[in-house]
Amino acid sequence: MDLQWVLEGPGSEPELRVLIDEVDLIELVRRVELPDAEREGHPDIAGGYAGLAAWRLRGRLRDHFLGDEDSHLYCGPREKTVLLGCTCGEPGCWPLMARVEVSRLEVRWDEFEQPHRRGRWSHATLGPFVFDRRPYEATLTQAETSTPPDPWRTDAEPP
Repeated sequence: MDLQWVLEGPGSEPELRVLIDEVDLIELVRRVELPDAEREGHPDIAGGYAGLAAWRLRGRLRDHFLGDEDSHLYCGPREKTVLLGCTCGEPGCWPLMARVEVSRLEVRWDEFEQPHRRGRWSHATLGPFVFDRRPYEATLTQAETSTPPDPWRTDAEPP
């Protein structure tokens, strides 16, 4: 697993992208959602996600991706973590969520879901993804130390 800050274009804000075996999680999800989206007549909404903006997280990035109690971002099941948000910038509008389980040696992501399509879309073939805990936490630390500034802070020094 790798995390990268991505800027999609002028005027956009940096978003955190998740890569699994060097493939963007958004693409992995798109492949899984496409049959259900096509069945509904809307193939364009498959994988319609964006990475998360750091300032939208409740607390530290590290805590969020370790499944802390607020990692559901108040937009889905409390026992799940938002891994991707909506392209509009509001994670709760169209979140991809998963259960994040942490043990002494590993971190596991499973039971993926799009809560607005629960029961109509299946994410059963997505994951589970199992990561060695030490490298996972090192990746979180690296992403946290390279977090772009909050665009809404008014006390920040001008560039």
